[in-house]
Amino acid sequence: MDGTIRRRIGEGELVDEIVQKVIDELKTAYLLVTDCLVGVESHVNEIDTMMCGDLEDIKILGIHGMGGVGKTTLAKVIYNRLSHHFEACCFLSDIKETSELKGIESLQKQLISDILKKERSNISNVEEGIKTIKERLRGQKVLVLLDDVDQMTHWDALIGKPTWFGSGSRIIITSRNKDIIDVPEVCYTHELKSLNFNLSLQLFCKHAFRRDYPSDDYVAFSTEVVKSTGGLPLALEAIGKLLPRRRKDVWDVILKKLKQVPLSEVKQKLKISYDCLDDCHKHIFLEIACLFTGFDQRIVLQSWKDSNLFPEEGLEVLQKMSLINIGEDNKLWMHDQLRGLGRDIVRQECDKERKKKTQLWNYAEGLDVVTERKGTKKIEALCRKFDAQLLYNFSNEEVERLSNLRYAEVRVFQDNRPSNDRVYGNSTCLLLSKIGICVCQLGRQFFLPSL
Repeated sequence: MDGTIRRRIGEGELVDEIVQKVIDELKTAYLLVTDCLVGVESHVNEIDTMMCGDLEDIKILGIHGMGGVGKTTLAKVIYNRLSHHFEACCFLSDIKETSELKGIESLQKQLISDILKKERSNISNVEEGIKTIKERLRGQKVLVLLDDVDQMTHWDALIGKPTWFGSGSRIIITSRNKDIIDVPEVCYTHELKSLNFNLSLQLFCKHAFRRDYPSDDYVAFSTEVVKSTGGLPLALEAIGKLLPRRRKDVWDVILKKLKQVPLSEVKQKLKISYDCLDDCHKHIFLEIACLFTGFDQRIVLQSWKDSNLFPEEGLEVLQKMSLINIGEDNKLWMHDQLRGLGRDIVRQECDKERKKKTQLWNYAEGLDVVTERKGTKKIEALCRKFDAQLLYNFSNEEVERLSNLRYAEVRVFQDNRPSNDRVYGNSTCLLLSKIGICVCQLGRQFFLPSL
């Protein structure tokens, strides 16, 4: 009797083990993706053309763009479309954060375990992990997705060279830094940018109203939301999910706030790129966010020429990190959400008291600092909008407090323009390196005495 029971228990355990093994073998490496996909299909079709080709080639795809633009979502969609061709698949998510919290060794262990379908190897250091991956995964046809790679050390420790894997392997990499994927091993690079207005409106409405377009009552409001996000999918999704949880009578207040400061979850995602910058690059980023968006880079470079910021190199880094763009007309462009982040960082770094600030981009605040003598030596940049009908004459005493002022922007507002018009005639930038500056615009005069 006892022997029969033991035999039956043993047979049951064996069956369970066989069933589990079959399930593991048949299981599709499918990654969860939002059901609110908008504007993805065109990118997928473009990438599909490249990733198919010769099935025996080892191909690496690199997707880059600013934080929150949808790199991981697109990579997951591509991964899911390819996964049924592979028995060995692995998705390593948030590589930057995981490597900082758990070490790159934990990612090496996961890669080996997922590909070989075995318990995680006992790896004590990165070098041992590299050796194990090269030896045990050689010849394996794999599909690997590396999400948020921000250092070449991640690349070296996880995939090294294409020859580490078998023929027909496909590797997908997402990164905020174009330098990571701008290497010979990558067969195809794909830059992901913000959505256009129509796609942005559709994505927002999917989250906010569970439909592809707003009702007549919310067309104007939805339009303002879309404009405030600059087409950033993360922001559109976050705001779309937030509003249904709030009373409709405070929606306008929420929108007003969002136009100045991004939502916390959006800000947190964007700040990852900012935190990767060195001090010089951070300084340049903040000045562009606060002052120089839309300006000719040649003018801006002039303002930085004696600053020891190495601005030419800094602008290149910011471009490759998808934090700025420089157009064919040489003008600097920064996404509205990034500008909001930069200005919020400056606000937080400065004391709540106005006199502690280093940069004043608020026009009303700018004039107060001069006329009410609230400025200090900390202020380096000042913006002010003037009434075209008045004469402004600033005395030495009013200006001498601003002894470190090196940039001033003057805008003249004309009464015959609508109050909400953002064009105030010609804007004049002053690089304050000369003694006794006088600016004449539209027949009005602004006198800045010797600094």
